[in-house]
Order: sequence, then C-alpha cells, then structure tokens
Amino acid sequence: GINYDTTEYTVTVKAEANGGKLVPSVSFAKAGNAVGEDELVFTNELVLTTDKVEISVNKSLDGDNFTGTEDFRFYIIETDGSFVNVKNGGVNEEITITNEGTNAFGEIEYTKVGTYYYVVGEKAGSRNGMNYDETVYHITVNVTTDGTALNAATTINKVGQGTVSSIDFVN
Repeated sequence: GINYDTTEYTVTVKAEANGGKLVPSVSFAKAGNAVGEDELVFTNELVLTTDKVEISVNKSLDGDNFTGTEDFRFYIIETDGSFVNVKNGGVNEEITITNEGTNAFGEIEYTKVGTYYYVVGEKAGSRNGMNYDETVYHITVNVTTDGTALNAATTINKVGQGTVSSIDFVN
C-alpha cells in the first residue's frame, strides 16, 4: 500500500488591476507560514507487505546401537555472500532436536529487497561412539517485490553436493 503525505498548503491567487490589465500574483503557506514555491513538497511512502521464511532441520539416526536420548544441536548464522564472514547483528540462533525429528529456527522476517545468506550446521556433541554429521548447508534467500509485497525465495545448497530440497542430518 501507499502512505500518502497529509501535508496541507494554502495557495492564494490575487488578481490586481495594473494599467488596464489584471496581473495575477500567487503566494503559498504551510501551517500559516509563508513558503516558497520550491518548498511545496509531497512525499508518499510505498509500504510493502513483508515476507517471512522459516528454515527447518531434519534429524535421523542411522544404526541400531543407539540407546537412550541425546539432544542434537543445530545452528544458523547469517553471513555475507561468501558464506564465511558473519554478518554483525544478523541471525545467529541455535535449536535442539532430541534423538530424531524436525525442528525449525525462528521465522526470519524480510522488510526490504535483497539477497540474504545463512550457514546451517550441526554442533558436534560428546557422546562416545557417535559420529556427528559434519554436513554444512548454505541457504540463500532472494527477496524481490511485485510492487505491493515482498516475496522471499529460498535455495538450499548442501556444500559439496549442490541444491537440495531439505536440510537433513544423519548420525
């Protein structure tokens, strides 16, 4: 939508006789104070509907010697386009999955057009005999607009393997 400027100006037009002719003069005012013609400015604001993305992680266990319970920890970190340099003030979150299942990082809301980059991985635990998944995923979110709303499109790349449809860790 559009937020329209509500500024009001008063335009006064006077016509005075001068040598048998009417000569117009124009003056402008804002809130009762005189302003010049070049100060007549209206600024409207385009307000785009935001979009959100929720990034989920799937955890499964392979092998039949696992007993008990374990909390597996996963991280998401916002980076620059190199996927190396952490973005100051960016997303930096951790989630836990007990044994197997799915969990999601908090929704990420986008308020402007751009490309956003994230790294997702599993934090190694300390359980004896457990092989922790060292897979790293690079997430790219391209935010575009159709003029009224922002649209976020997510691409997941499994490092070393290319584009995939989900984030899966197997221990």
